[in-house]
Amino acid sequence: MNPEAGQKGIFGNISGGKGSAENEYEIGYTKSGTVQMDLKSAVSDVIDTTIPSIVSINSTATQPTDWFGQQYDQEVEGSGSGFIVGKNDEELLIATNNHVVAGTSKITVIFTDGSEADAVIKGTDATADLAVVAVDITKLKKETLDAIQIAKLGSSDEVKVGEMAIAIGNALGYGQSVTVGYISAKDREVEVADAYSSDS
Repeated sequence: MNPEAGQKGIFGNISGGKGSAENEYEIGYTKSGTVQMDLKSAVSDVIDTTIPSIVSINSTATQPTDWFGQQYDQEVEGSGSGFIVGKNDEELLIATNNHVVAGTSKITVIFTDGSEADAVIKGTDATADLAVVAVDITKLKKETLDAIQIAKLGSSDEVKVGEMAIAIGNALGYGQSVTVGYISAKDREVEVADAYSSDS
Protein backbone atom coordinates (compact mmCIF):
# COMPACT_ATOMS: atom_id res chain seq x y z
CA MET A 1 0.00 0.00 0.00
CA ASN A 2 1.47 3.31 -1.06
CA PRO A 3 1.32 6.28 1.32
CA GLU A 4 -0.66 9.38 0.51
CA ALA A 5 1.13 12.14 -1.39
CA GLY A 6 2.75 14.66 0.91
CA GLN A 7 2.58 12.35 3.92
CA LYS A 8 5.34 12.70 6.50
CA GLY A 9 7.65 9.71 6.70
CA ILE A 10 10.45 8.76 9.03
CA PHE A 11 12.97 10.15 6.55
CA GLY A 12 11.03 13.34 5.74
CA ASN A 13 8.30 14.09 3.17
CA ILE A 14 7.01 11.29 0.94
CA SER A 15 5.91 12.29 -2.57
CA GLY A 16 3.79 10.29 -4.96
CA GLY A 17 0.12 9.37 -4.82
CA LYS A 18 -1.85 6.19 -4.62
CA GLY A 19 -0.82 3.57 -7.05
CA SER A 20 2.42 5.23 -8.05
CA ALA A 21 5.13 2.78 -8.95
CA GLU A 22 7.83 4.55 -7.01
CA ASN A 23 7.95 6.82 -4.01
CA GLU A 24 10.51 9.60 -3.82
CA TYR A 25 11.84 10.25 -0.34
CA GLU A 26 13.20 13.60 0.74
CA ILE A 27 15.78 12.83 3.41
CA GLY A 28 15.89 15.36 6.24
CA TYR A 29 19.22 16.38 7.76
CA THR A 30 20.61 18.52 10.53
CA LYS A 31 22.23 21.72 9.41
CA SER A 32 25.74 22.34 10.65
CA GLY A 33 26.24 25.02 13.25
CA THR A 34 29.01 26.69 15.16
CA VAL A 35 30.22 26.09 18.69
CA GLN A 36 31.80 28.85 20.70
CA MET A 37 34.49 27.71 23.11
CA ASP A 38 35.76 29.65 26.07
CA LEU A 39 39.48 28.98 26.15
CA LYS A 40 39.81 30.30 29.69
CA SER A 41 38.37 28.89 32.89
CA ALA A 42 38.62 29.51 36.61
CA VAL A 43 41.09 26.63 36.85
CA SER A 44 43.37 27.94 34.10
CA ASP A 45 43.26 31.40 35.70
CA VAL A 46 44.47 29.95 39.00
CA ILE A 47 47.21 28.01 37.20
CA ASP A 48 48.42 31.11 35.33
CA THR A 49 48.63 32.98 38.63
CA THR A 50 50.20 30.18 40.67
CA ILE A 51 52.58 28.30 38.41
CA PRO A 52 55.38 30.94 38.56
CA SER A 53 55.71 29.93 42.25
CA ILE A 54 55.95 26.19 41.56
CA VAL A 55 59.22 24.35 40.93
CA SER A 56 60.21 20.81 40.04
CA ILE A 57 62.88 19.16 42.17
CA ASN A 58 65.19 16.35 41.08
CA SER A 59 67.49 14.70 43.61
CA THR A 60 70.28 12.16 43.65
CA ALA A 61 71.01 10.00 46.68
CA THR A 62 73.84 7.55 47.27
CA GLN A 63 72.75 4.28 48.85
CA PRO A 64 74.91 1.29 49.87
CA THR A 65 74.01 -1.86 47.98
CA ASP A 66 74.93 -5.49 48.65
CA TRP A 67 75.44 -7.53 45.48
CA PHE A 68 76.35 -11.16 46.20
CA GLY A 69 78.33 -10.14 49.26
CA GLN A 70 80.04 -7.21 47.57
CA GLN A 71 79.32 -3.76 48.98
CA TYR A 72 79.19 -0.75 46.70
CA ASP A 73 77.42 2.61 46.48
CA GLN A 74 74.58 3.14 44.04
CA GLU A 75 73.12 6.46 42.94
CA VAL A 76 69.33 6.63 43.16
CA GLU A 77 67.40 9.45 41.51
CA GLY A 78 64.20 10.92 42.91
CA SER A 79 61.83 13.72 42.00
CA GLY A 80 59.18 15.92 43.54
CA SER A 81 57.87 19.45 43.55
CA GLY A 82 58.00 22.53 45.72
CA PHE A 83 56.94 26.14 45.90
CA ILE A 84 58.78 29.37 46.52
CA VAL A 85 58.07 30.73 50.01
CA GLY A 86 60.59 33.53 50.38
CA LYS A 87 63.73 35.27 49.21
CA ASN A 88 66.37 37.75 50.30
CA ASP A 89 69.45 39.22 48.67
CA GLU A 90 71.29 35.90 48.91
CA GLU A 91 68.81 33.02 48.87
CA LEU A 92 65.58 31.82 47.35
CA LEU A 93 63.70 29.59 49.82
CA ILE A 94 61.59 26.68 48.58
CA ALA A 95 59.28 24.40 50.58
CA THR A 96 59.05 20.75 49.59
CA ASN A 97 58.53 17.28 51.10
CA ASN A 98 61.23 15.86 53.33
CA HIS A 99 61.17 12.50 51.53
CA VAL A 100 62.10 14.26 48.28
CA VAL A 101 65.43 15.55 49.63
CA ALA A 102 66.26 13.34 52.63
CA GLY A 103 69.64 11.64 52.27
CA THR A 104 70.40 13.26 48.93
CA SER A 105 73.83 14.25 47.69
CA LYS A 106 72.58 16.57 44.95
CA ILE A 107 69.38 18.64 44.61
CA THR A 108 68.41 20.39 41.37
CA VAL A 109 65.53 22.88 41.14
CA ILE A 110 63.81 23.50 37.80
CA PHE A 111 61.86 26.76 37.52
CA THR A 112 58.82 27.57 35.41
CA ASP A 113 60.99 29.02 32.62
CA GLY A 114 62.95 25.75 32.36
CA SER A 115 66.15 27.05 33.97
CA GLU A 116 67.92 24.92 36.60
CA ALA A 117 69.85 25.66 39.78
CA ASP A 118 71.53 23.66 42.53
CA ALA A 119 69.95 23.78 45.99
CA VAL A 120 70.96 22.91 49.54
CA ILE A 121 68.84 21.81 52.49
CA LYS A 122 68.10 24.54 55.04
CA GLY A 123 65.89 22.59 57.42
CA THR A 124 63.70 19.49 57.68
CA ASP A 125 60.86 18.05 59.73
CA ALA A 126 60.60 14.31 59.10
CA THR A 127 57.42 13.93 61.18
CA ALA A 128 55.54 16.50 59.09
CA ASP A 129 57.40 15.39 55.93
CA LEU A 130 58.42 18.99 55.26
CA ALA A 131 61.71 20.51 54.18
CA VAL A 132 63.05 23.87 53.04
CA VAL A 133 65.80 24.10 50.44
CA ALA A 134 67.70 27.19 49.34
CA VAL A 135 69.02 28.35 45.98
CA ASP A 136 71.82 30.91 45.60
CA ILE A 137 69.83 33.81 44.14
CA THR A 138 72.95 35.55 42.86
CA LYS A 139 73.44 32.70 40.35
CA LEU A 140 69.98 33.05 38.79
CA LYS A 141 69.53 34.93 35.53
CA LYS A 142 67.41 38.08 35.41
CA GLU A 143 64.96 36.32 33.05
CA THR A 144 64.39 33.62 35.67
CA LEU A 145 63.93 36.13 38.49
CA ASP A 146 61.38 37.98 36.36
CA ALA A 147 59.50 34.73 35.60
CA ILE A 148 59.15 33.45 39.17
CA GLN A 149 57.33 34.77 42.22
CA ILE A 150 56.78 34.02 45.90
CA ALA A 151 53.66 31.96 46.57
CA LYS A 152 50.71 33.59 48.29
CA LEU A 153 49.72 31.28 51.13
CA GLY A 154 46.24 30.92 52.59
CA SER A 155 44.93 29.28 55.75
CA SER A 156 44.03 25.59 55.75
CA ASP A 157 41.58 26.32 58.58
CA GLU A 158 39.38 28.13 56.08
CA VAL A 159 39.19 25.19 53.66
CA LYS A 160 35.76 23.53 53.46
CA VAL A 161 34.97 19.92 52.61
CA GLY A 162 33.68 19.71 49.03
CA GLU A 163 35.70 22.65 47.73
CA MET A 164 37.73 22.11 44.58
CA ALA A 165 41.48 21.71 44.95
CA ILE A 166 44.02 22.22 42.18
CA ALA A 167 47.26 20.25 42.46
CA ILE A 168 50.33 21.43 40.52
CA GLY A 169 53.36 19.19 40.80
CA ASN A 170 56.08 17.15 39.14
CA ALA A 171 54.26 13.89 38.44
CA LEU A 172 56.62 10.95 37.85
CA GLY A 173 59.49 13.37 37.31
CA TYR A 174 58.18 14.50 33.91
CA GLY A 175 57.95 18.17 34.87
CA GLN A 176 55.09 20.38 35.94
CA SER A 177 51.64 18.84 35.69
CA VAL A 178 48.16 19.83 36.84
CA THR A 179 45.17 17.91 38.16
CA VAL A 180 42.01 18.80 40.06
CA GLY A 181 40.02 17.16 42.82
CA TYR A 182 37.91 17.98 45.86
CA ILE A 183 38.58 18.29 49.56
CA SER A 184 37.16 15.02 50.84
CA ALA A 185 37.77 15.38 54.60
CA LYS A 186 39.45 17.46 57.29
CA ASP A 187 40.97 16.88 60.74
CA ARG A 188 41.91 13.26 60.14
CA GLU A 189 44.79 11.58 61.94
CA VAL A 190 47.60 10.51 59.64
CA GLU A 191 50.28 8.02 60.66
CA VAL A 192 53.69 8.50 59.09
CA ALA A 193 56.37 5.89 58.49
CA ASP A 194 58.18 6.34 61.81
CA ALA A 195 54.98 5.60 63.79
CA TYR A 196 54.44 9.24 64.75
CA SER A 197 50.98 10.60 64.05
CA SER A 198 49.61 14.06 63.38
CA ASP A 199 46.27 15.65 62.55
CA SER A 200 45.79 17.14 59.09
